Amino acid sequence: MLNLLDDLSEEKADLLQTHHATLNILNDFDEERNLLSAGMSAVFNILDDFRGDNILLRSGQSAMVNILEDLDEAKAKAEAAGAQLAQANSHRAQIAEAHATELKRINEGLQIASKELETFSYSVSHDLRAPLRAIDGFSRIVLEDYGAVLPAEGQRVLRVVCESAAKMSAMIDDILTFARVGRIEIALAPIDMSAMVNDLLAGPLARARVGRALTFDIEPLPRIQGDAKLLQHVWLNLIENAIKFTASKTAARIAIGATAAAHEIVYHVRDNGAGFDMQYTDKLFGVFQRLHGAEFPGTGIGLAIVRRIVGRHGGRVWAEGKIGKGATFYFALPARPGVQ
Repeated sequence: MLNLLDDLSEEKADLLQTHHATLNILNDFDEERNLLSAGMSAVFNILDDFRGDNILLRSGQSAMVNILEDLDEAKAKAEAAGAQLAQANSHRAQIAEAHATELKRINEGLQIASKELETFSYSVSHDLRAPLRAIDGFSRIVLEDYGAVLPAEGQRVLRVVCESAAKMSAMIDDILTFARVGRIEIALAPIDMSAMVNDLLAGPLARARVGRALTFDIEPLPRIQGDAKLLQHVWLNLIENAIKFTASKTAARIAIGATAAAHEIVYHVRDNGAGFDMQYTDKLFGVFQRLHGAEFPGTGIGLAIVRRIVGRHGGRVWAEGKIGKGATFYFALPARPGVQ
């Protein structure tokens, strides 16, 4: 009996242990079920988020499709505009080419006409010299040989003929010089401008200074590269004009100077003489254009010669003045490297 009780006690103990193990298993199962439930909730949340992202993605894809369609439309419009622009550019290029061809033809025609005019002027001027010499010579012979028997009016008329012949001869000389300047070949060489001006004042211009109270202010002049014979004409005309148009001044002053710039040297001749009205400055350098009357002799070609010479050197000319206050004439020549 005691043995049976002991066995029952052991079975009871085993049963209790089994019960406790079962409870532990159930507790573990509850924890796992809770974890599983939490995991499922997380999965559901992720699925919900995914559904939202999916909706946003579909919206983005739809917007992207719309953007791509807009881009395709914009590209088509741009290509159409580009084609129209290319067509317009081609048309403009054709027009520009036609204009260039026409301008070239006109320019060639002008060059031919200019050369023909120069040749004609040279020929006519040269052919007029002989009859002018005859008119002047025979008029002087009449005055010298028959002046005593001629009335005073007859003598005056013959003197007018001689003076007019002399003026015409001077004009012919200037026309020939003007034509020659356009035909002569430029011979570039370094030029000492200071020495050139001083030589002109001591030589060809010395007679014009006789009996005059002239003061010359001459600055050092930069050397330049050019044609010495032609540029001598420029200085001669400008200084001669300054002397002529200061004739009425008791204290005439003539200033000669220059300013060196980056690409050119600007020379000037300034005087305190008669001056001129600036509204007529465009006429100064024209052929046969004169702004003053007979009180100042001249043919009206000298400044035209100056402009042509300076232009053939690649330079420019201009003037400033005021009536009764004098004038300043400028000419600018390219500053070529290597000239000192």
